[in-house]
Amino acid sequence: MRDQRQEMEGEWLATRMQDEHFRRSSFIVRLFGDALFALIQIVGVGAFASPLIVPQSPSGEALARSADAPLVLGVTLIGLFALLGVMRVNAKRIAVLGVLCAVNAVLRLAATVVVPMPNGFSPMFLLFILVGYAYGARFGFLFGAFSMLTSALATGGVGPWLPFQIFGAGWVGMSAGLLGTLGMQNGECRKRFSSFAILHSKFDLALLLPFGFVWGLLYGALLNLYFWPLVDAGAGISWQAGLGIGDALARYAAFYVTTSLWWDLARAIGNVALLAGLGIPILRVLRRFGERFQFEVMPVFETH
Repeated sequence: MRDQRQEMEGEWLATRMQDEHFRRSSFIVRLFGDALFALIQIVGVGAFASPLIVPQSPSGEALARSADAPLVLGVTLIGLFALLGVMRVNAKRIAVLGVLCAVNAVLRLAATVVVPMPNGFSPMFLLFILVGYAYGARFGFLFGAFSMLTSALATGGVGPWLPFQIFGAGWVGMSAGLLGTLGMQNGECRKRFSSFAILHSKFDLALLLPFGFVWGLLYGALLNLYFWPLVDAGAGISWQAGLGIGDALARYAAFYVTTSLWWDLARAIGNVALLAGLGIPILRVLRRFGERFQFEVMPVFETH
């Protein structure tokens, strides 16, 4: 009896030590994943800001950033794949990510080749927003980034602008994931009171429609920054080293209104139209699928 008791105590102690190792390993890997995710965001912000900080010779929009864009793209892709490596993204989730990216690539191809859409309108933003809103900020960022990459390869849209488009699309998905936390909180009420289902859908739309409109404009305003300091757009709307923050913002606002506002307004209106017509049905499908496969992105680690 005594030997059996000692054996049970030994097993209990071994289990406790394994649990402690599990928690420590989980914390370390989760911390590493968070640090890597933050580092990728810093790379993106630095890539956009570098010509504002380090003056460069004007090269025109077509050649802007052609020297450093391959480096930015390479570092970004290494970071994205490394992030997938430290997150628990199993085969099913990777398959879902691939399918969603393929769908967006087809949408982009259709909008540019099959049925050309007006101005800056793109149906890709529908999934950028909804996938991030349904699956969270980190998965939203990954989907936006990889979706823009695959669609660019599919349509031949590869150039110095690509790494900046990748970050722009990723930030749309990431911010949609942050917005989705409000929808999830409201969803708890829907689970408790089934009569709130209609209110929940209206709540989602109340969040998504203005979000889609704002990002329709903001995406274009953000993307212009990668080349604006390197083009001679004319007096009063071009970048000039040594400008104060107020003067620089005023010049960029004038540049944006002159060159991009109407183009981006078509995207903003298109986002609202697609979200209003298709947002809730697609969101329900994404949420159902996410619940079925427990769609949560977590770090993975090994125990020995």
